[in-house]
Amino acid sequence: MLMLWASGVGYAAHSVVYHSPEKETVSATRLLLTKNPALPVARISADEVRLALAERDLEGFDDAWEFVRTNPRGTDTWEVIILSVNNVGGSTQFARDLKTLEKVAEYLDPANVNKLNAIGGRTGLESFIFRNTDLLCLTCTGGHPVFAGRNMDEMIENFVEVGYYFRNNPDLWSKLQSGASHPFPAMREGSQHTLKTIKENPSKYAPEKIESFDLRFEELPADIDLCPSCRFNIRFKDEYIGGNTPKLAEFKSYAFSTWANIKNSPKFLQQFERYLQDISEISELQYIYNGAKASETPVKIAFRELFLAKKVEIFDAMKPELKASLFGQVPSFQFQFFEEMIENINSDLYKFINTL
Repeated sequence: MLMLWASGVGYAAHSVVYHSPEKETVSATRLLLTKNPALPVARISADEVRLALAERDLEGFDDAWEFVRTNPRGTDTWEVIILSVNNVGGSTQFARDLKTLEKVAEYLDPANVNKLNAIGGRTGLESFIFRNTDLLCLTCTGGHPVFAGRNMDEMIENFVEVGYYFRNNPDLWSKLQSGASHPFPAMREGSQHTLKTIKENPSKYAPEKIESFDLRFEELPADIDLCPSCRFNIRFKDEYIGGNTPKLAEFKSYAFSTWANIKNSPKFLQQFERYLQDISEISELQYIYNGAKASETPVKIAFRELFLAKKVEIFDAMKPELKASLFGQVPSFQFQFFEEMIENINSDLYKFINTL
């Protein structure tokens, strides 16, 4: 039994079994003394300390308080979030958001210990929350605009579930993990787009099918999500290419307004051309766009504008095998067929645009 001697807040003196490590008791004491530096002496447990602090913090957030008060891991969950955002003695909206509390408690459940361990245990979860304090939650205001409404609970789930899925592939997971915890918001958003796609399509993105990840980042202004030099690329092993499995999958979590500007980006064009130089059929390439930010038709129109503006450069970048597969075997007619296919966004030329 671990007991805590702390300043009291009107609690009756009694003993409570507390089975967490002693350092958590000390942590709870520190929280109490930070917010209540001058209180009379009483003898209380660590969970009672947390509960008293949570009650004050969650005043007016009835659903969150009910969860913390009644869930077996409620107070521990609240403290994990508070400490993750380095806000000891203060408060955070994530600790007041029911969905975030529920998701953190889910992964603190002993039944999910293997999933939690896949991301580095409790410390890994705390680090992820700390890195993403510029997110939204369902009861939060503000948040970085690049995330476009993506919530903390969703991002925690994407991160943990894919981490567990790739638990036996540390080289692949380390790339995804670095993107999900990157200092720049646009990079984390792009990584989340990739994580969510993998989570929702586990068979297609099975670790054994993947040759490599190529994740490259650059710093962006705060309100821009177009990163023409960035890559969120998955290369699949040759033996799995075919059907809905391409050779290369590039993930783009762009808003509609960003897609509309790709025709003006030399770096975006260069990246696209490099992919065209590496494939023999258009089915070997997929640009996986974020359907929550832009629909298929505007994305296709954006590429049509790019094709129209840079048709010569794009045609010249294509491998001969790709030209033959799209435009026929007669070289003298290929450019003409290319121009005709550009006008029809439902032609085979646009089959690389995908949401899966």
